[in-house]
Amino acid sequence: MLKSNVIGIDLAKSILQICQISRHGELISNKAVNRQKLKELLATVKLAWLIQLRERLGINRACIALANKTVRTAWAMLRNETKYQ
Repeated sequence: MLKSNVIGIDLAKSILQICQISRHGELISNKAVNRQKLKELLATVKLAWLIQLRERLGINRACIALANKTVRTAWAMLRNETKYQ
C-alpha cells in the first residue's frame, strides 16, 4: 500500500471498490471490500505513515507532526460540529 501514490475509493452501499495506482501510473491492485475491511485498511495506512515519518525525520519531528495532525483533526471536528470517524 505504501508504494502507491493514488488510492481511489468508489463508494457504494455495502461493497466498496479500492484501486491503488503507483507513482508511475501503473495499477497495483483493484479489489472490492466491505466497510469494516476499509476501516482496518485505512488504520494500517495511518500507522505505516507514522512509522515512515519516524524513520525519515526522527522521533521528535514525528511526534510534532502527529500532534499537529491530531490538533488539526480536532479543530475541524469542533468547527464542523462532527464526531470523529
